[in-house]
Amino acid sequence: MPAKKKVSTELSENTGRDENRFTKEQLLGAHRFRDRRDLADALLTPGERYTVKEVEEKMETYRKGKVK
Repeated sequence: MPAKKKVSTELSENTGRDENRFTKEQLLGAHRFRDRRDLADALLTPGERYTVKEVEEKMETYRKGKVK
């Protein structure tokens, strides 16, 4: 059985709540992003940690970008 990966938490500045932060690899393996895995893979940086909200915002910003 694989060992569980630690999930770091960081205090949110706006809400005062802890928010889980995940690595790129953890997010790419998440069921939530299975249909957008390629986009997440392209937008996220290895070694960085992101909240789910940050990833959703990055994806939305990218999809709303203008084509030149």
